[in-house]
Amino acid sequence: MRRGIRIPVLCLLLMEVLGILSKCESLRDPERFARRHHAVLTESLGIELKRSPSDSAFRYLFLQVDAIGQQLHEAPLSTLCQGMEQQGAERQSHAA
Repeated sequence: MRRGIRIPVLCLLLMEVLGILSKCESLRDPERFARRHHAVLTESLGIELKRSPSDSAFRYLFLQVDAIGQQLHEAPLSTLCQGMEQQGAERQSHAA
């Protein structure tokens, strides 16, 4: 497996969303979509990629998103609300 090639997460997510809108249904379809539309995607996103993302890159992304979703699901709602309140208070103190 090749390592060291980094693709911004937002680019992968956007490629996946565009793939879903284009009827991608399997785990390999996003790779095929990204390969087919490589030139347009890299130009539109303003990134330089020699190759399109592999199916492994998308699979790893799905695992990470799933893990984050699981953590959010397991966290008590009160903990999430407290975190949001703290962020809001910090923003107000920085704005003042």
